[in-house]
Amino acid sequence: MLNALKRRVVPLSSTLILVALIPFQALLISKVFICGWELNGAVISLFVSFIILPVVFFVSFPSFYEGNIEFLKKSIKYAILFISSFGIFLFIYKYLTSNFIEIPYLTVNVDDMGQLESKNIDRGIIFKLISTYNNGNVYGICVLMLLPLFCLLERRYLSHLLVKFSLFLTFSRTVWVGLCLFEILEVTIFKLMKRSILRWVIDLSLILLFVFIFYFIGFNFGFLLDSEFGGRRAQLSLSPTFFSKEPLEVIGEMSYIGVLREFGLLGLLLFVVALFTPLFFLKGEMGKVSLFGALLYLFVSLSDGALELIPVMAFYWGLVSIGLINYNLVDENVSH
Repeated sequence: MLNALKRRVVPLSSTLILVALIPFQALLISKVFICGWELNGAVISLFVSFIILPVVFFVSFPSFYEGNIEFLKKSIKYAILFISSFGIFLFIYKYLTSNFIEIPYLTVNVDDMGQLESKNIDRGIIFKLISTYNNGNVYGICVLMLLPLFCLLERRYLSHLLVKFSLFLTFSRTVWVGLCLFEILEVTIFKLMKRSILRWVIDLSLILLFVFIFYFIGFNFGFLLDSEFGGRRAQLSLSPTFFSKEPLEVIGEMSYIGVLREFGLLGLLLFVVALFTPLFFLKGEMGKVSLFGALLYLFVSLSDGALELIPVMAFYWGLVSIGLINYNLVDENVSH
């Protein structure tokens, strides 16, 4: 009875993270009710991402993790392997047949059936590897966020290459930069894997081979030098205020700029506090890889954080809550 009661108590680390979220939650609610909003979907998404999901992951999930950690590890490992393999298959199928495989709710949104050709996923002679949201960046951001955790759980080198290759096929500048940052941080700070000189040579050779193959079939890498940053340059034109009194609209790809535009300087400060506070509680082996993944997401959010797409923030809060597993156990042991 006593042990069951203790498992229901929210650990101190989770409580402090939820407390750090309250100021931004209060600002979000105030903004909506005082200034109004333009799109119902945007408001619902923000409420789910910053009010409902944190409660779910930091209040309801800790006790679930405690008794199902091995199941959780296997599920994450095999899920990432599956979606990476399936994504590569869909990419190759589209290139060879010029047709998409459209499975509602799995490879395409219901409203987008038959319309994928019109999405912003065309890179000339190829189409990006995409998620159900029909956006290569969203797939890339989410998998990139989970990549350190995957590399800890899955030690096979070929599996790592498979997942990284799927990220390469997103042909997203944001994802490519994030993947480069992963390699740098992995070698210099986090050191998840032991790498020999031979593996470095193989990695570099494969990158050059992929680039050569796509260049040979006529792919234009000019998108890397796009001065408009894929349409994001216009988002940089803004006049920051302490608190924006305009009705809430959509937060653009550049998360920090979008929050600054919609909520003002105060909102940006509270947003940063809400997202960065969990990083101080990530300890131990699981915490280390969760910190790594969270940092990757917070960095690529400078370019594209897909903040208003609920699955992205679900992955972020889920990753952080997994990283608290060891730290929460320490809290409980101390309290005994």
